[in-house]
Amino acid sequence: MSPPEAPTATPEPVATAMPAPTATTAPSASGTSHTVKAGEWLFSIARKYGVGPYALAQVNGIGAPYTIHPGQVLVIPSGGTVPVPGPGGTYTVQRGDTIYSIARKLGKTPSAIINANNLVNANFIFPGQVLRIP
Repeated sequence: MSPPEAPTATPEPVATAMPAPTATTAPSASGTSHTVKAGEWLFSIARKYGVGPYALAQVNGIGAPYTIHPGQVLVIPSGGTVPVPGPGGTYTVQRGDTIYSIARKLGKTPSAIINANNLVNANFIFPGQVLRIP
């Protein structure tokens, strides 16, 4: 009679949590940083650099409620996709844009963009359309 075989364990996948990015996340390729001043908030800083506020929060490991403090140094992600035109500039509509989202990105009011472009139906804009930004 042979000895009984020892049971073998089948390895099971182990879920590992990825650590959340922290303020010490490596700087982006541009190496740009910003020191928070009193009265600033993520959206205003993101707009200044032409990046999304959620991308800015993610790169810096900032979660809801997205609180920042004066003196905090934020890494600005490279590849900002939102050019911030000056007065009299233009914006090319991207897929998924709405008048409201464009206005938020550019720090304008929806009505100002609607009026500057004589839009009859603000819900009818399309990718590639060039809008005047007041």
